[in-house]
Amino acid sequence: MKSFSVFAALVLLGSGSKLYPQGAIRSADSMRSLCPKCSIVSRPVVTLGDREGPGVLEGSPAYLARDDNGRYFLTQINSRDGRAVVFDSTGANAFRLGSRGTTLGDFKFVRRVLPLGDNLLVVDPGTLRVSVLDQSARLQSSLLLPDIALGYDIIALHNGHGIVVNASIPTRALAGLPLHLYRSDFNYVRSFTQHGSPSFRVDQSKLLRRKLASSINGTSFWTARQYEYKAQLLDLNGRVLRALAPTRSWFPADSNGDLKTARGEAPSPEIVGLREVKEGFLWVFMLVPDSNWRRAMRSRKIVRGRDTATVNEWPDLDTRFDTVIELFDIRTLALVASTRLPQAVTMIVDDDQVASTRYHSNGVAYVQVWRVELHRPKS
Repeated sequence: MKSFSVFAALVLLGSGSKLYPQGAIRSADSMRSLCPKCSIVSRPVVTLGDREGPGVLEGSPAYLARDDNGRYFLTQINSRDGRAVVFDSTGANAFRLGSRGTTLGDFKFVRRVLPLGDNLLVVDPGTLRVSVLDQSARLQSSLLLPDIALGYDIIALHNGHGIVVNASIPTRALAGLPLHLYRSDFNYVRSFTQHGSPSFRVDQSKLLRRKLASSINGTSFWTARQYEYKAQLLDLNGRVLRALAPTRSWFPADSNGDLKTARGEAPSPEIVGLREVKEGFLWVFMLVPDSNWRRAMRSRKIVRGRDTATVNEWPDLDTRFDTVIELFDIRTLALVASTRLPQAVTMIVDDDQVASTRYHSNGVAYVQVWRVELHRPKS
């Protein structure tokens, strides 16, 4: 678990050793900052993905994680290879994780790689398997788990308390229950929803998507709908410990994903990710429409040697979205600091790093990693 060095000077803003007073449920809806002179700053750290050669990215970056050794694990969509790409801390020495194939231990379309202590958890919808590798990428175990492999989001709870999966499982018992708890050995425990009774509509399946983050002690976790600015801290029985519901004019309550864009309106804001850090803060990262957002699809040419491919996609996300970052004190849910960045942050790497997608001059994508910190003036 990485942490912000600047937080050492901010412990007075934290929540102390008792983070969640029993039975307390509070909502935050004020823009007034707990630390008016504090600011959130970002700076570039490293780029991942070369213009050509072994480090070139074949698809569009999707998820990025970093282990305790500083290695980055990047997954992509629309990649012909389908395996995760591994970079060292400098962005060099790229290689593909594991072998491509459909036999046990191979990978076909890796969606997520999660550092899990001394191991790596690999989620592969292509083979419908969840695999555990050691630090040398040797297979330790692999289980056929379609419900997990096809899920929207997955987190490993800290201190070995299990795994939480956000998935739409279309069975009579589980339809409308988007949150599923498993033990660390992948044995199923229970399912529950975020906002009370189950609800399921095939035409609005995106409304079941959640963003997840473990609490520091691992006995609870944060969950938020992707298109609603409401976050809840749930214990492992589904009981609400904390409820964060800020009121923001730029994040309307009727946000509903791509439906607005399809009607020719500005894209809907969405939550990219949440992170709780040990100093007693909750980070919330959101995409909001850029003031000059572009609606039309475009064609992008990718040149690899003598080959040229054309893909249809939305314009560079930086032309559609800005990023809003808000930081809250966990105990009081008071806002500590807020900022708006001109780039679209689409990947939460770990506690102090996020990432966005950029493009080389030949149309090939690469990833820009940023460090995000809370800055407090000395006086």
